[in-house]
Amino acid sequence: MGLLIGLAILLIFGRFIGKAVFWVLGTLVVVAGFVFFAHIATWLVLIFLAIGGLSFLGRSF
Repeated sequence: MGLLIGLAILLIFGRFIGKAVFWVLGTLVVVAGFVFFAHIATWLVLIFLAIGGLSFLGRSF
């Protein structure tokens, strides 16, 4: 019974709260994804720079 009442409340307030919740969740997902991929991209760039630098040094000697 409590579950049905909870669902009814969610359906009633969902039209008002739902949009705000989805905006907040969407923003959090976008920010988290951007930070996560930026972190990985930074490490990949550093690794490729290290490999490129080592191969360049290897060729020069």
